[in-house]
Amino acid sequence: MSLTNLPAVTPIPPEIWLDIFEKVSRRPMNSLDTTCAPWTLGQVCTTWRQIVLTNSSLWSTLIITWEPPRASEILTEHLRRSAAHPLHIAMRVPTRNNDNDDDINVVASTSRFLSMDLVAQQSYRWRVIELVAYSDIDIADRLQGKLPLLEEFYLKKSFGQGAGPKLRKADFRDSQIMEVPNESIPITHLGVTMNTLMDVGYLRSYASLVELHLDCYQEPLVSPIRITLPTIEMLGVRHSIILDALTLPKLGTLTVRDCTPKSCEILEKFLERSRCRLTVLSLLEGELLAKVDLTRPAFRHVIRVTLPIPEMARTTMSKLSTPGVLPSLQIVTAMVSDVQFDTEGERELEAAEFIAFLKRREGLKLLRMYCSDPDFAALQDVGLRELEAAGLAVTLDNFNSNHDEWKWWKGPYWFPLVTIP
Repeated sequence: MSLTNLPAVTPIPPEIWLDIFEKVSRRPMNSLDTTCAPWTLGQVCTTWRQIVLTNSSLWSTLIITWEPPRASEILTEHLRRSAAHPLHIAMRVPTRNNDNDDDINVVASTSRFLSMDLVAQQSYRWRVIELVAYSDIDIADRLQGKLPLLEEFYLKKSFGQGAGPKLRKADFRDSQIMEVPNESIPITHLGVTMNTLMDVGYLRSYASLVELHLDCYQEPLVSPIRITLPTIEMLGVRHSIILDALTLPKLGTLTVRDCTPKSCEILEKFLERSRCRLTVLSLLEGELLAKVDLTRPAFRHVIRVTLPIPEMARTTMSKLSTPGVLPSLQIVTAMVSDVQFDTEGERELEAAEFIAFLKRREGLKLLRMYCSDPDFAALQDVGLRELEAAGLAVTLDNFNSNHDEWKWWKGPYWFPLVTIP
């Protein structure tokens, strides 16, 4: 066939290229790296360059994890290309004044603050912001009242809390809780640390909360006050005594991370007082899971339970297999730590006991495993493959990733949405 007889090639429409470019550029390792997309896309041909330069959405994601030479110049151009598009921003902010820094680090720190200042000037375009700050920084006052589009604010380390009329998700767990100055701000997801348990009263000013994660700098011994929060549906607490300060009638998801001699009593009184109906239960200390009365009415509708395998004794597995205990259970999340199995023999024995427990729990539809590859292989060898063949859906993830890993724009503790396949 001669070249003149070849069929014409239909050009790919620009909107298709744009869709591809947006997927490629969605979450760069570092937006100031001009050797990566979207910077490099405009170097391929005239058509691609026109698409890259005329679509601000390609420049609306800004992640700054390190700064190359000419960082301020590159950042200025990046912001210019983003035009008026709302911004998703994530960056690490260093200490401004640190006498221990050497000259090189001081220069790097100064450069980083120039970048922070440039980003702060665009605060009226922030839609999602995540800051990792290793000390207090001084831009909070300048941002007050200048965040009209902000929907999500994630924070690592101490920082003045910002607010905006559209703010919905705020993770301030390394900062102290404060009263919201404007009760019309409809924050729905909040992670925060109290200085003392008395600070729980500030939560009354968050009238739209659906998901709440609480910690306390000073480990409380008793609860001095008690409040009712009628909108809370999901709660995670590090200290069980915090439950003594709360009444949550709409609660459906509960995570408790400690176990003290009074934890079981506090939990049961909280459930009786709240008269809530749980569907998701995570008691991350095996001792508490063993002690609590799982036949209580509050647990009848639990669909998903998290099991801390290292701390869950054989008696607890037997308890969970008893008729009438968690009768609605369909999903098990098993968290196996890297110290669960010290020897091959123990791995095989513990894995076999866990598989036997799964077989006794009729009606299970999904097993979510957080464990090492060797432990997962051990489970497969002693019966997990047979359970999968019989219809049990199984997913594997890294240990504790939904609880501990910090990911850009996915605060580490928001409860994941889990559906049954």
